[in-house]
Amino acid sequence: MGNTLQREWDKEVDVIVLGTGGAALSSAVAAAENGAKVLILEKTHQIGGTTAFSGGIPWIPVNHYMTEAGYEDNEEDAIRYIKRLALGRADDAMIETFVKKGHEVIRFLHDHTPVKFKSPKDYPEYYAHMDEALKHGTRSLDPAPYSLNEIGEWGPLVRQNPIFPPLTLEEGGAVGGIDFGVVAERMQQNTVTMGRALIASLFKACLDRGVETLIQTAGKELVMDDTGKVIGVIAKTEDGETLSFHATKGVILASGGFEW
Repeated sequence: MGNTLQREWDKEVDVIVLGTGGAALSSAVAAAENGAKVLILEKTHQIGGTTAFSGGIPWIPVNHYMTEAGYEDNEEDAIRYIKRLALGRADDAMIETFVKKGHEVIRFLHDHTPVKFKSPKDYPEYYAHMDEALKHGTRSLDPAPYSLNEIGEWGPLVRQNPIFPPLTLEEGGAVGGIDFGVVAERMQQNTVTMGRALIASLFKACLDRGVETLIQTAGKELVMDDTGKVIGVIAKTEDGETLSFHATKGVILASGGFEW
């Protein structure tokens, strides 16, 4: 629900992002890259959300990693594939935008941040039996290993994943075949993979751009002016303190987990 216009603010920035998962951090990086002063609000005492808890594997058609690995793809097949799975429950224009622009996001992250992926070998396309599915290779992307040491004091705050060992998807992190020697070495080096690697490398990109993150600070209400434009967020800390933040250019809602 929206709140009335605030006259006094605890902090003023250009963009406020709610959440610290993959969508939130990617949004923060993009905004900061374009010159915005960005504030991230995270309600828990950890960062990463469900992305850190997951395999962290984006499914992005026509991405440059799969092209370089020799996998052929095209936008038309990808659009038909998603539309068939959506069964009319998704907006066609949004599907087409995702397919046509998603690979540009992956290229941007590759070129401007520590975020790197690999097109994993021997990983099948989801619903491979469908005629519209990719028959050779995969549109899935495997996050490269990343050291939590790169983000300093924030490293211990990246949400733990109790399921996957510190192996990439291709190395067997989600499908078995564990190499315990690699696992031991990565643990000694504080190197993580999958969702935790994606979050850590995205967060490093935020740190490099001066993005501020407040943990244990939950966004509670959007603040709107008398025209209905969103201009800020009312938040509450874990200690019960209420704070008001002014966003001169916008508020990005990226909380709640990808299942929402």
